[in-house]
Amino acid sequence: MNLLLELGVNRLSVGVQTFNLGLRKMLGRRGGGKEVVKKLNRAREMFPLLTIDILYDLPGQEMRDVIADLQKAVGIGVDGISLYPLIYSPKTPISRQFEQPPIGTAMDSFENAKCFLEDEGYNHVNINHFSNGRDKFRYSTYFNRLGNVLGLGAGATGFLADCFMNHKSTSEQYILNQVGNVFSLPESIIPVLWCISQIQYGRVDIEEPKRRWGFDPLEAFAKTIENSVDRGELIIGKNVIELTSEGMFWANTIGTEMAMEYLYKGKGELVSLEEKTSKIANRIYAQ
Repeated sequence: MNLLLELGVNRLSVGVQTFNLGLRKMLGRRGGGKEVVKKLNRAREMFPLLTIDILYDLPGQEMRDVIADLQKAVGIGVDGISLYPLIYSPKTPISRQFEQPPIGTAMDSFENAKCFLEDEGYNHVNINHFSNGRDKFRYSTYFNRLGNVLGLGAGATGFLADCFMNHKSTSEQYILNQVGNVFSLPESIIPVLWCISQIQYGRVDIEEPKRRWGFDPLEAFAKTIENSVDRGELIIGKNVIELTSEGMFWANTIGTEMAMEYLYKGKGELVSLEEKTSKIANRIYAQ
């Protein structure tokens, strides 16, 4: 941490996941909750901004366990909390050992956690991120607005001059890959990417893509918007598409449906993009 401070780092983000000892062991995390709290308190003293990640929808995790994790985070005084559901990826040890809880359980946990954090003075600035006002979540905000972001390091992404950059995910691969990965995006998908990125923040300005690219979100994503409105996930206001609380839970799915409708015409096959670019687009939309 001293070295990071010397190098000018002013924001530290830590993947805590949970303070619960039993759940930490299941996830393969090293150290117990008390040790984590001690280290976070030290980091809180040193860094201007401190954020952490917390997981919910873990096997055997109850709603009170999630709130207990959030209470510890609030007590430490972290500036930002990213709250993610566990992804039960096929062939992972957790997926082989445990069944994914019903989706209703995850929805209840998310809504309960959201209410708790808002009561504690945290703002819901992004579908997964809550801030006490100090953490501006700048990297994600700039990236999702297609602002110029130079991503450096293993797993880092960025966006510069209408080009998407994505580095190798491990340190070893990143060091060996001296060329890097930079891809020029077809002009036609840039407004699509912009609109879908705004879903992350709970609202899409209808007029801005019209003004910048002559792109009408209501027309481009008509079927997805209609279905989402019917499900109570979206509200169409004056010049804006807004997500409801339930819509914020389903935001990534809504964004994926928007991409599928426009780029794939809902048929699972790309209409006009070449193969290499389609893989990049898939990765972006999956986020």
